[in-house]
Amino acid sequence: MLKVVAKDIKGQEIFLEGVFSLVISKEENVPANSLVIRVKEVSLPLLKSLTVIRDESELFAGEVDEQIEQVSLSPYTELVARSSASFLLDNEAAPLSLVNPSFEDVFNRFALPFGFTSYKGENKQLQGTFTVRKGESCYSVLSRFTEKVYGLSPRCEGLVISLENSNEGTFDLSDKALSLRFFNLRCNRISRVRLKLRKGEGYTEEVINEEALEQGINRVRYVNAESGDVQTVEEADRIIRKGERESFYAEAVCRGFFADALGKDVVLKNTDRKLYVSSLKITLNSKGEHTRLTLKEKER
Repeated sequence: MLKVVAKDIKGQEIFLEGVFSLVISKEENVPANSLVIRVKEVSLPLLKSLTVIRDESELFAGEVDEQIEQVSLSPYTELVARSSASFLLDNEAAPLSLVNPSFEDVFNRFALPFGFTSYKGENKQLQGTFTVRKGESCYSVLSRFTEKVYGLSPRCEGLVISLENSNEGTFDLSDKALSLRFFNLRCNRISRVRLKLRKGEGYTEEVINEEALEQGINRVRYVNAESGDVQTVEEADRIIRKGERESFYAEAVCRGFFADALGKDVVLKNTDRKLYVSSLKITLNSKGEHTRLTLKEKER
């Protein structure tokens, strides 16, 4: 059973009964999950937050970004919301420098003021100076710190920030997929990157993608490294790897809700590719409950 609980700007709870369309989206490298919901109720007060509960489990909780009322023969209200990571994405961090900061120092300055209550994981320290640049979001600051110290991005679980990797495990698609599509995008693959290393010289060096060349790919990129702003070989490798990552993906449509599949390794018959769930979209409407999964190949 699905239950949608809203709170208006005065803190009053409202149970939304007339839900006829609901979409929840989760994507890797996108900190905030999103919700788009349509309800038959109109003339609702201005809403502040939404919580979606299914069979006693919380599927979504977040702030309302948009409230759109459709006045017609079939009136409805559309609500667009994002999860708690939006608090950190939408707020600019104060520029400053911290010497030998711990995660707790960063948390207290850039998360605590926006309603986050605690963090889950070890309080590690960064040796040296950590500089917050003008224009950075609070999420960007936390993410830069945790990637340097913990080797991962922070995850917002309600008003708690997790420093632990929760994407372990597998998701068996063998008997769940109603449809499965594979996309091979040769147009995204790069065969070679040419490098300019010194001022006054041409692009005399190159990094080659042997596999792409063997498969008939002839697509070149150029990197000017004479200023030293980029690391030459590393930047060329990054360009090639990005092209390889974006040259293949798959889409699976499953009946039912699979909100916890994001990031998990996929078990799938008749393929030797090592796939994982990079994004998902859960839909509830007149046709029932479905989850659309985007699958990408793990980096070799």
